[in-house]
Amino acid sequence: VVVMLAIITILSSIVLTSFSSLNEGAVLRTSVRQVALAMRKAQNMSLAVRQIIIGTPPVAVIPPAGGVRFTKGQSVYTLFADVIGSRDFRYTDISEKISDETLMRSTRIKTFKNEGGSEIAVETVHIIFSAPEATILITDTSGINLGNFVKIELETPSGQQTKAITVRTSGQISVN
Repeated sequence: VVVMLAIITILSSIVLTSFSSLNEGAVLRTSVRQVALAMRKAQNMSLAVRQIIIGTPPVAVIPPAGGVRFTKGQSVYTLFADVIGSRDFRYTDISEKISDETLMRSTRIKTFKNEGGSEIAVETVHIIFSAPEATILITDTSGINLGNFVKIELETPSGQQTKAITVRTSGQISVN
C-alpha cells in the first residue's frame, strides 16, 4: 500500500509539472499571436487611411502612419498613430496613443534581434506602417531606422520558454 501511494504521488507530481509547462506554452503561443494581430491591425489602419480617435483628451485624426511600440522586459505594448507634424516615425507621447495592450499572464518582451540573430542594443522598438501603402519602418525611440528586419522574442514568466515574431520591411509578419 505504501509503495502504491508513493507511485501515485510521483506520477501526480510529474503530471502537475508537465501541465504547468504546457499551460505556459499555450499562454506564450496566444501572446505571440496577439502581438502579430496588433501589428496587422496597425498595418490595416494605415491601408484604410481613415479617421480614428486618439490621445487624451480624445481627438479625431487621420494619421499619416500607425504602429506598435515594444519595450524590453515589459508585458505591455502600445498601439499608436504617428500624428506629429514632422512624421518622426516613433511613439512620441500620450497624444499619439490608441491603446495599451497587455500580454497574457505576465508574458513579456525578452529581446530584439537582427537578421543575423544578434541582439539589437536598444530598449524599445517601433514598428511603423506609413500610409497609404503601409510601408514598414523599424525604428528605435529616436526614430532611427534599425534596418529591414527585427525578431521580437517573448518569454514566459519563468523564462523557460520563448517564441518570436519576425517583421520584415517587405511586409512579412510571421510567428516563429
